[in-house]
Amino acid sequence: MSVSEQSIAALLSKVESLRNARIRELQYHSQSLFPLYRLRVELDAGESNPVAERLDLAVKLVASENMARTESDALIELQKHGGPVPHCYGYAAGNGQAAIFMRFIERGRGDGDRLMHDLMQLYAHGNDRYGWAEENFIGTLHQPNGWYEHFADFWWRARIQPQFALARKKGRLSDALERRLESVVYHCAARWNLASIGPRLIHGDLWSGNVLSASDGRMLLIDPSIAWGHPEQDLAMLDLFGSPLSLQQMERISLEIGMTPGLVHRIPYWQIYPLLVHVNIFGGSYATSLERAVRHCEEDAAR
Repeated sequence: MSVSEQSIAALLSKVESLRNARIRELQYHSQSLFPLYRLRVELDAGESNPVAERLDLAVKLVASENMARTESDALIELQKHGGPVPHCYGYAAGNGQAAIFMRFIERGRGDGDRLMHDLMQLYAHGNDRYGWAEENFIGTLHQPNGWYEHFADFWWRARIQPQFALARKKGRLSDALERRLESVVYHCAARWNLASIGPRLIHGDLWSGNVLSASDGRMLLIDPSIAWGHPEQDLAMLDLFGSPLSLQQMERISLEIGMTPGLVHRIPYWQIYPLLVHVNIFGGSYATSLERAVRHCEEDAAR
């Protein structure tokens, strides 16, 4: 996705807090699923900005206005509830481009204990229902939501089953596995009493690549797929691709929110969802890991 200073200036003019910003420098920074640019701007003094200010921004270009809006809203919601995220100035779309504007994070050495306590603070916020008010995204895929009274219904209907249906449509998974998955979702939710702590605000896509170690020692979360769900989903996602937290730190978070000891035995259950997502985005090679996670849960249920 190409970008010019002129197109970024047009998007900037649509963000209320950046409307009067003048671009000083625009640089390409990196690429994952979407490109990221570093943008230095200057804000003149004015009624809403009494002192002239220079800002260092991260500009993430995404696939659609809806994706930009839901991610921007999620960052703002997480920050409102004490989540460790970069400040989000908002989003804009136009002329076939959509972008999210955030504070640029200078990379440094993060403090795992600080992240642990920040996550405890985030997960302290509860709700009376599971889900979210509207569809959002997990990676590049649509993530359905809605509201659910019971955890297992939310986890099956809004998370596991939609991703499985997509993978089956692509010919990557079998009907027999779907029946096993449904049984695992409901049986383990009851066995481990996963609904006992109630819905908590979670990031929803918390793999290690979505954790930035900042120069001030904080670890900040980006690219959320927000919902009122179960915090162990976040912790297991961290464990999937090299966690910045130790298992002991994740266990402390789990105990803090009111779960029983033994997070390590529940991790494969929570990893079923991101593994399904990876089957759909990257191909069927992740099906072996998915089968292993399902089998672990079945064996645990048989004990």
